[in-house]
Amino acid sequence: MHTIQRIILQTIITYFKRRDRDEHPKGLFKDRGDKRWYPVGEEIQECCKGLKQPTHQFPYSQMSHCRTLKHICNLYKLTDEQLEDTKKWSRFFSRIKLKGTTIEKALEKFPPDQQEIDIKTLKRYIAVANL
Repeated sequence: MHTIQRIILQTIITYFKRRDRDEHPKGLFKDRGDKRWYPVGEEIQECCKGLKQPTHQFPYSQMSHCRTLKHICNLYKLTDEQLEDTKKWSRFFSRIKLKGTTIEKALEKFPPDQQEIDIKTLKRYIAVANL
């Protein structure tokens, strides 16, 4: 039986939702009228260190980074092995043009404490969610 870990699916859902602008990273604009955006709180991860500071010319440089798969994997504290699985599955779901909300609806059909998700059942739920 082929399965995918729930945490990987949740990471992909967040990635797709941020990619499609259905969800936004946690952050703020420092000054009133200033368009430069900065991450705050748990949004600041190790991968954010060393990024160029936003400028007037590129005010969303850090927001763009906070939408990357690498950053979101760090948010979910994935292992290197889970990171590789996440990349593989996100490519698969991208090829079939799924939105994060569709995957999220399908995942809701599983009990919340179920950590390993059966792929065949997930695909069936995705087909229903896509109708």
